[in-house]
Amino acid sequence: MNRIYKKLVLIVVALLCTVAACGDDFVVDGIYYSRLSKNSVAVSNMSRFNSENKTYVGDLVIPQTVTYEGVTYTITAIGDSAFVKCWKLTTLKLPETVTSIGNHAFDGCTKLASVNIPKGVKSIGACAFNYCPMLTSITLPQGIAEITDGMVSYCEKLTEIVIPAGVTRIGQCAFSGCTGLTKLNIPEGVTKIEYEAFVGCSALKSVTLPSTLKTIEAQVFKGTAMTSIKVPEGVTSIDPKAFEGSSITNIILPDKGLKGSTDGYEWVDLGLPSGTKWATCNVGAQSPDEYGDFFAWGETKRKVFYTTNKYNKTELGDIGGNPHFDAATANWGSKWRTPSLAQIAELKKYCEWEDAIVNGQVGKKVISKTNLQYIFIPFAGIRIKASHEGADSQLGSRYWSSTQCTRPLTHHANYLSILNGANKGIHGEIYIGCPIRPVLK
Repeated sequence: MNRIYKKLVLIVVALLCTVAACGDDFVVDGIYYSRLSKNSVAVSNMSRFNSENKTYVGDLVIPQTVTYEGVTYTITAIGDSAFVKCWKLTTLKLPETVTSIGNHAFDGCTKLASVNIPKGVKSIGACAFNYCPMLTSITLPQGIAEITDGMVSYCEKLTEIVIPAGVTRIGQCAFSGCTGLTKLNIPEGVTKIEYEAFVGCSALKSVTLPSTLKTIEAQVFKGTAMTSIKVPEGVTSIDPKAFEGSSITNIILPDKGLKGSTDGYEWVDLGLPSGTKWATCNVGAQSPDEYGDFFAWGETKRKVFYTTNKYNKTELGDIGGNPHFDAATANWGSKWRTPSLAQIAELKKYCEWEDAIVNGQVGKKVISKTNLQYIFIPFAGIRIKASHEGADSQLGSRYWSSTQCTRPLTHHANYLSILNGANKGIHGEIYIGCPIRPVLK
């Protein structure tokens, strides 16, 4: 009888060593699980069961099913942070029953060299394989819809990865720090590449973009080895800083009717909400870097002397498109006009303004936030009496709008200040000579 009792005790102890439970969580054969339903479980983070900082080690095989308290469960998921910082884990085999892999599932598995992703997996969470520097290859299943934020970031030995058809989004920092990656083909169907997706991929020389792509966010290619890129015609939004910090010098943009000429004068479509197209140079100029002619507000001809004694206009309101008072219309034809205050404000809001030098002339490169097209506006200065003041200085450079100030300041008109932009608080006396950058009506 004593012998039978001892045998029973040994059996119980053995069971306790292989099976333990806590609420909906339990452990079998050293693998930790959480119930998802009455017949399915996820592999869980070991730290939920112990306070001894134990981790999975060596080569590990996850079974398709596990039996606990007489119930057989199917393993269908790898839970959030299930293997996080399991730095002694070297290889892992997942069952084909798994359909999802959670956030940070393998984050920090610094010795993990091999892991299979079952074909039935439909979702892989953010940073799932972040900082797995020994991982040399990974095969992504066809069923996933996105490359989530930081999904394979800092997998330094990863030299090649195939993005499956069906993916529509490349998330933030998705491949960041993958220093072994040399080329990447982004498949048709992807519509968006997000912030810093490839930042720090120092060996990446070639990325093929799909025709379905619509959006490229900031610093996507920062720190890559790329020198050239072709932007597909379907792209409708490119952050002005998309190529910032990269070696890309040759950006091939689609034409799509974004440039043209009207009555012999060239214009650029900057993708502004109003549809306004801006001229590439000033009235009287032959190229974007030239100052062109200077006009007192409401006058259509250049002068030698700019003073109140030579000016006789009074209240005109908005002169845009009026050939008697608008120098752009009078000199370039009826389809052109001096921009209104609202059009100048729109230019300021929807474009990035960068210091630039064109043919030795300092000025501002005004870059569209939506299509990356740009115009150059030189620091032309102003003319007062017979003198030319403020040339090559953004402090003294201003461009007339078509909008006159209201009473009691009708002797003033609003202008574009290259330093401060355009608003109703920026205006000057209308007799002063300023350049004009026309827009199409």
